Amino acid sequence: MCTNRAEGRRNAFELYPCNLRQRLPRVRIPLADGDRDVRLDLQAALERVYEAGAYAARIDYGVPCRPPLEPDDEPWAKPIVAGE
Repeated sequence: MCTNRAEGRRNAFELYPCNLRQRLPRVRIPLADGDRDVRLDLQAALERVYEAGAYAARIDYGVPCRPPLEPDDEPWAKPIVAGE
């Protein structure tokens, strides 16, 4: 029989708030009951998927974001998108 911590009522959770300019967090991933959590570096995972998926070649970064960025974030994002 397999068990996990998602059984029953789910009233315990963790929240990792961040904004666009912050590095994505490292989150804890629960394993089987009795096993220690493992850490997943979300930023590293996203970067690896982005590179492996060739998204830079598939996405037209010359068009405005949908939904649009906040006005304060646009000047911050432009050099990143331009590869500067």
